Amino acid sequence: MTNWQQHTQQTPRNWQMPQQPYPQQPAPLPGPGARDYLVRLTGFGESVPSPREAAALTAAGVVEPRVQGLLVWRRTLLIVITPLLLLAFILSAYQCVVSMTQDISEFMTGLGKLVECLTPVTFLAIPVSALISIGWWTEAGRSTRILFWSWLVATIVPLLTALVPLSWRIDFEKVGAQGYAFDYGYSPDMIQNAEEVQIYSDFASGVMGISSVVSYTVALLPVLVGLVGGVIRGARRTKSVFPSSIVPGWFIIIAGPFYSVILLTVFAIIAPMLGNALLAAGALILSVAPLLNLLFMKNFTKPMSRTEAAPIFTRSSSLSIGASLVGLVLLCIYLFTADISGMDLIGSTSDAESGNAWFSYLNVSQTGVGTIARYFFTTLIMSFLFARLVYREAHEFTHMSTEVREELIEDMQGLRRFAGESTVTRAGAVSVPPSSVPAVSWTNRQSGTNAGPPQYPQ
Repeated sequence: MTNWQQHTQQTPRNWQMPQQPYPQQPAPLPGPGARDYLVRLTGFGESVPSPREAAALTAAGVVEPRVQGLLVWRRTLLIVITPLLLLAFILSAYQCVVSMTQDISEFMTGLGKLVECLTPVTFLAIPVSALISIGWWTEAGRSTRILFWSWLVATIVPLLTALVPLSWRIDFEKVGAQGYAFDYGYSPDMIQNAEEVQIYSDFASGVMGISSVVSYTVALLPVLVGLVGGVIRGARRTKSVFPSSIVPGWFIIIAGPFYSVILLTVFAIIAPMLGNALLAAGALILSVAPLLNLLFMKNFTKPMSRTEAAPIFTRSSSLSIGASLVGLVLLCIYLFTADISGMDLIGSTSDAESGNAWFSYLNVSQTGVGTIARYFFTTLIMSFLFARLVYREAHEFTHMSTEVREELIEDMQGLRRFAGESTVTRAGAVSVPPSSVPAVSWTNRQSGTNAGPPQYPQ
């Protein structure tokens, strides 16, 4: 046997496959913890993405820390409020089914039944859009558009349905005939006295009209409170993330008094029939809570650094949240202890149907859950709308043409007295580049020149 044959015979016996180490799976990146969720929900602190969230955002091309914080805050809030949104839809749908099985349903017109079921159907768009946005949370543009349009539909539809006249939804002639027949023992088909039936119809229309005012006030409470309250909270969130912008700060100051007026109007409608001192105190405290932002007006309406903004927002949030909690506690005590005209304010569904309670636990639960869900969902929508406004404000100002800049400076110089400022530009004013404005005195400015004041006060 030759040497090469011996070599080929020995090689398979002696040769071994070199050992390759198995590839190590990378350790999973940690996600947000309980403390992160608490900070994001309460607003007491900065929303910092966890390593897992930061990796997902970086992969999606979102690298700016402040935008990352805004997106992880929205994701956290969506995860928390989606169960509330689903619960609000279930309660609303159940209430619709219950109303369809009550005696009053036989007097409803086709339009009335459609209006009754339209609100829960359109509200379903909100939890569906929330679930979609949780999956697409790194895609800010697409998910924001989905959230916005679903919120708009679910907000406008209840307001539009409230404008439908009660006579279009209920056949009062049928109600009057039924009442007349019940009192006189006739069959509704045998009644010939149309004038008597009309009297019963008018009486039923008046009674149901008064009760509908209270019921619609309660039904629209989540929409109104959620809308205006969400605007304020969304503006606060945007101002805390981008404190150098003054746009969200002014919305906080302007929307606060409107929110207080809306709350006072709602309680003023209810108070004469259902109110007492406890309700008045709780309503007054809740209405005053948005006005506490006015104490920080100078801070909210000027550019601030992030270091300056943090303690200010902590103090203002503590005051607003504290006052709101006190007002809510007083209202809850009132709801569960009030006795009006010998009837409990809240009772079981059977008590409400038999006239032993003004509202059922189902009505109150639907209103409370709906208010909280709409409030936080509106906050999400408004925070990103304000973020877009902040960007457009900075973008348009920095890309302003020379002609427009000079006209703006001239306009602001004229508004300086109206704003109550002296002729000396206050600290923090933005100086205009010398090349863009000729060195011509404002008082000696000749017609036809493009001279303007030397600075633009913010």
